[in-house]
Amino acid sequence: MPLKAIHRDTGEPIYIFNYRYRQEIDLQLKPLGHQGFLRCANPDCQAELFVRNGAVVTPHFAHKTKQCQSQYEHCPESLEHERGKVLVGEHIRSTFAEWANVEIEYEVPISSMKRIADTVAWFKNGILQAHEVQLASITTEKLHQRTLDYYEEGIDVQWWFGGKADTAANRQWAFETFGCVNLIENERIYTSNTYVLSEESFEHDEFENTSYHVEVKREELPL
Repeated sequence: MPLKAIHRDTGEPIYIFNYRYRQEIDLQLKPLGHQGFLRCANPDCQAELFVRNGAVVTPHFAHKTKQCQSQYEHCPESLEHERGKVLVGEHIRSTFAEWANVEIEYEVPISSMKRIADTVAWFKNGILQAHEVQLASITTEKLHQRTLDYYEEGIDVQWWFGGKADTAANRQWAFETFGCVNLIENERIYTSNTYVLSEESFEHDEFENTSYHVEVKREELPL
């Protein structure tokens, strides 16, 4: 469910969430799709896209061919994942004053890795920082490898856990790797640099098999 398209002639990114009202989407974006101007943002696909927009459908772009032909690593994403990307981007801008003028881009193809970064912050000095929203189950081994892949390309990365990815093991890995834990829960952003371990078993069902208790002292940040 892509939120981003590329204009066929100019190459400029088009984000559907920049259009606040469904009527705007119908009047401004849908005609571009009908005329073949909306293209997939993945460099090795670039197929025609159209706009899906309705009373019970969250506005998004879709492939006319039904499936993306890109060789980039990707999988179908939930509405929560799509919203999470935007939440993280807004959080970066609103929370860190020194980042106010940083360019935020979504669904960015990293050609050398054949991966699509969820949210990327572009600094004026050329530094890139990727922010990955992880809601599906994932092991710390995969997190470690994907983080190393970014580092090898000179890209900093931060992970945001929610859903099935928000486990005790992943929180511990994030704290040991980055010195902080970032969470997305019920469309809210949380981050903490405080991490407490004890020998107690975790009470929540999703952590009942762990041998230690993990407590993240959360400070809710403004969105």
